[in-house]
Amino acid sequence: MNRNRIFFSFASILGIIAVFILWIPSLVTPDLLQPQRIDSMYLEFQRQQAFANHPENFNAVDSTIFFNPEDLKIEYNKFDVNTSDDKILRGWYIASADSDANTILILHDWNESKIQKLNLAKQMHDRGFNVCMVDLRAHGNSDGVVFSPGIGSISDVKCILDSLLSNSRTNHIAIMGSGISAGIALQSALYDGRADAIVLQCPYNNFRELVSKYSEKKWGATSFVLFPVLKRKLEKIIKMPLQKLHLANFSKLVETPTLLLAAGDDSFYPPIDAYSIFDSSAAVKKNIYLVKKSTHETIEMVGGDQYYNAIAEFISLAIPKKLIKTRNKKMT
Repeated sequence: MNRNRIFFSFASILGIIAVFILWIPSLVTPDLLQPQRIDSMYLEFQRQQAFANHPENFNAVDSTIFFNPEDLKIEYNKFDVNTSDDKILRGWYIASADSDANTILILHDWNESKIQKLNLAKQMHDRGFNVCMVDLRAHGNSDGVVFSPGIGSISDVKCILDSLLSNSRTNHIAIMGSGISAGIALQSALYDGRADAIVLQCPYNNFRELVSKYSEKKWGATSFVLFPVLKRKLEKIIKMPLQKLHLANFSKLVETPTLLLAAGDDSFYPPIDAYSIFDSSAAVKKNIYLVKKSTHETIEMVGGDQYYNAIAEFISLAIPKKLIKTRNKKMT
């Protein structure tokens, strides 16, 4: 009888372990893989919730939400791009009054959207640039379910560049990426090569370290169990070991003019990562700009006009307005 109980208990434990192992992959589908959709409906819902929870703190002016460039009195066109696998990336294009203007392509961070880059777009437009901003795959209003910081996003950016370069107004393009999309911008410079300058804001250096940090923050003490599962999922998506996605190693091969923007008090995207990429960069024209007492979420607000001017001045000095034929270059 005791043997039967022992056998039954042992079998039950094995069954629980088996169910847990099968259940883990479905558990580990965090917003690093399937980002939260930050769009106009989401922002309006958040505003209404804030009012409902704390009406005494509600300020109609401070709570104003901008949903598109028109809300900032800026004329724009929709800029939708078809990807190589028939998905649609949805964006906006803001033309400069200067027909010789350079173009800046703004890529938002993971778990963000183009809406959150509206102020940056206005500042760059006010400084004389054509501005293009697009929701990355699985973000905002763009198609897709799973996000990839690797070759999938590089392919998507290639399609965006194809579309931009088919526009007769496009002379030169600078790609500005923030956080994870800083890695996308650098990889685009490496594998595509048609960007004439890149701006890397709060970049990570080693993607494996970033994912480990993310896992510890999200799952705490259980991250030692869930991190390996997430790691395998990501490696399947990006088609390489996580540690191979190392931006300082990539930058050794990139001669494209490069500006690094670092936030002095950021623990998730520490400034040392930006300095490592800067030190290893093969670019002759390169610079690094540190915004003290800021994080990746506050760098624009803290940096102010000096921050915006640093971006505009670097691009303008790195890229002459005279047309250079880059539009037929193919991605390797």
